[in-house]
Amino acid sequence: MRDDLLVSPKGRVALSLSVVVPSLLGAAYLALDWADYGGDSTCGNFIRRKNWSGACSGIMWHRTYAVIGLSVFAVAVVLFALLWGKTGSRRRRSA
Repeated sequence: MRDDLLVSPKGRVALSLSVVVPSLLGAAYLALDWADYGGDSTCGNFIRRKNWSGACSGIMWHRTYAVIGLSVFAVAVVLFALLWGKTGSRRRRSA
């Protein structure tokens, strides 16, 4: 059975978007939300940054890694959805 019959190209894009959109929304939330932890600890966000020292340093660096990870994951899902089945379909046509 051909694997492209299981999920059409439009179906792959729709499935990937159902994973990518929440990932990017999570990354945007982490990047733009204020990090308020503790008494007067207002660490800011990526646009309006406060001094990344003390308690804010750990908070903001972990947010940075999470935003980068979620963004890379979203790009990988889209590339996988676009490239899935392309190499196999070329081999089948030439055979």
